Amino acid sequence: MILFVKFMVGGILILIIDYLSKLKDYYYISALIPLFPTFGIITILSVWFKWHDISFVRNTILFGIFSLIPYFNFLISLYILLEKANIIISLTLSIFIWFITSYILINMWDHLGK
Repeated sequence: MILFVKFMVGGILILIIDYLSKLKDYYYISALIPLFPTFGIITILSVWFKWHDISFVRNTILFGIFSLIPYFNFLISLYILLEKANIIISLTLSIFIWFITSYILINMWDHLGK
């Protein structure tokens, strides 16, 4: 049942993003919807129900804060690359930058013993 709820929430968010992206005066708001903490809430609750330990939840939250760095790098690189390349190349390179930054973040996190 919980998987169905997650599926429905994801589907609803996709519909909201699609709807907002079609509004001439408010298309830019569609970029805010993926940042709604739905998946963060699901993550926090999943960790809590699995471990029942606040320290695990707090560690997950802290990593979530640092995970904004790869997302920021994705957005800033996409913004810059769109001046120089088409959208497919820009998206591909920006996704690659996200993967590299995420890889670095995970390795640094593991080395810090978190």
